[in-house]
Amino acid sequence: MRRLADMIVSVMLRGVVFMFSRLRHPRHPIAARILGRVILSGKKKTVLRNMHAVLGTPPSGKGSGKQWSTYCQYVGRTLIELDWLIVQDPDIFRRHIVLEGEEALRSALSKGNGAMMLFSHFGNVGSLSAIGLHGYDFGMAARSLGLPSLDLSYQRKFDRQSTQWILTDRSMLLRGRDLLKRNGLFAVAIDFSVKNARSVWMEFGHSFLRVNCAPILLALQCDAPIFYASVRRLPDGRDRITIVPLSDSPTEEFEPSSRSIASRAIQLLQTDLSSSPATWWLWADCVLNAQDD
Repeated sequence: MRRLADMIVSVMLRGVVFMFSRLRHPRHPIAARILGRVILSGKKKTVLRNMHAVLGTPPSGKGSGKQWSTYCQYVGRTLIELDWLIVQDPDIFRRHIVLEGEEALRSALSKGNGAMMLFSHFGNVGSLSAIGLHGYDFGMAARSLGLPSLDLSYQRKFDRQSTQWILTDRSMLLRGRDLLKRNGLFAVAIDFSVKNARSVWMEFGHSFLRVNCAPILLALQCDAPIFYASVRRLPDGRDRITIVPLSDSPTEEFEPSSRSIASRAIQLLQTDLSSSPATWWLWADCVLNAQDD
């Protein structure tokens, strides 16, 4: 019975996204804003409170309504575009992104130890999955969508785009290690707030964000270079992925090295947020702390 209910909810969710993605154009602002408001129902206070904690902006009053509207449109458009893009012909999806900094990435992979790509949920993060179409053995860590059938559906879609969907469960680091040993590219989010022995609170604007350093430690142990990837939408509708080297090899013990690298990645995320604060997916879900403890 539970499996049947799971399948019904999964089909309904996919149907809603499919319907919105066919409204004239996947970037239709009205469709995106409506879908975003549906998804974020009941989360307006949380979103504005988190924005205030990090950015220092008032959680209500002048400007807050515009921030909320922009965020809703961004969430809706990102979800619609992801579902629309990953069912396209792989060549169409490959041409949708522009890669900057790829030379440094290919040079690092030539050493044979693989590479780790830290990313954030800024911009159209789903476009990162197109990296696999550029000739890389590419795996991308992702949280479960909450429904097994929905996870399986997206896993199959990502497989079609030459990207391995690696769930952030207990096997994630083992699968990541295998990928690095194959000289592959392992992409992991730096802004997920995961509580474990390797997580630390890091300064994030006017607040603090819990950052998981375990994947970075894995890369250092495998002697795999580490990069940061930032996604920005271009005026023509495509997405530009900028790849920035964070390390070639540790210059100190693994633990302090991992924290230093994580801090640099968070600083790059804050730079992105300063230019477009409403286009960070995790405003509704981030775990913040007012002080470093």
